[in-house]
Amino acid sequence: MKFFFILMFIFLAQGFGISQNLVPNGSFEDTIPYNTNPCPWCIDSVNPWFRGLNDKSADYFNGEYLLLMPGSSTPFNAYGFQNPKQGVAYSGLGVYNKLWLSREYLSIALTNALIQNHVYFLKFYVSLSDSSRYAIDKIGCYLSVDTPDFNILNFGFIPQVENQAGNIIVDTVNWTMISGIYLAQGGEKILTFGNFYNNANTQSIEFLYSGYPFSSYYYLDDVSLIDCTATFIQEIELPQFNLFPNPATDILNIESAQGFQGLLFYNSVGDVALQFTETLETNFACEVAILPKGIYIVAIEDKTGRMVYKKFIKM
Repeated sequence: MKFFFILMFIFLAQGFGISQNLVPNGSFEDTIPYNTNPCPWCIDSVNPWFRGLNDKSADYFNGEYLLLMPGSSTPFNAYGFQNPKQGVAYSGLGVYNKLWLSREYLSIALTNALIQNHVYFLKFYVSLSDSSRYAIDKIGCYLSVDTPDFNILNFGFIPQVENQAGNIIVDTVNWTMISGIYLAQGGEKILTFGNFYNNANTQSIEFLYSGYPFSSYYYLDDVSLIDCTATFIQEIELPQFNLFPNPATDILNIESAQGFQGLLFYNSVGDVALQFTETLETNFACEVAILPKGIYIVAIEDKTGRMVYKKFIKM
């Protein structure tokens, strides 16, 4: 399938630096000098990253702090031991508390706003801290035009790229990659990382008490976002295909004056979640009730073999 080659190009581009990373300081290496820094351990110390909630602050860890401030160093720090994925630094944030809705978020402004109908590939790495009593599945990234203004008690944002539901990240030794494709609406410039779900909708595993009761804390490093559109997709959002209703819960109607011969639904990590072949009707009622809630890319193959990509939200 063409999408396989798309994903292969994405990974090759990442490996060989073909595409520009739109996330400035994605590995947290560019730091305000320690002697002029009022809060060296805060995420605000590493421009242009900033805290997602004014009253909560994600943390910053740097290997150069080993003698100055050991609790905020790498690879040893107050939350455990972890070597950086890249360089000498990374960030950390509390994403879950068993007793109350305690969350930390961190955000960054991209070097350029996203372009409407362009396809982007977002990738970042997380690792569970040794001090965590709980491991969870709900870690993701929300892309927005402005910094999200949300109430910690009212989770109103669905991350467009997130860890697979039910895949609880328990690894404290290695870095776990979270990645996904995103079809831009246009103008998005802020990435916000964290857990956007309440406790009831967050799956967790409990470990023996290790220092931070009732909490889950993850390190984050090596964030990248690349525009993959110009290289392999020229026909995104062509007008001959219409998806409605969008969002949908049970039935997604796909309308075309010319008909089509195949449908593929890709989830946020690039896996095929639903597939229909030899579908030649000009109007097709597609049952999507079995899909988990989230954002999908629908690849529609017309009768000439061209692939058109559209975003679909399953409610």
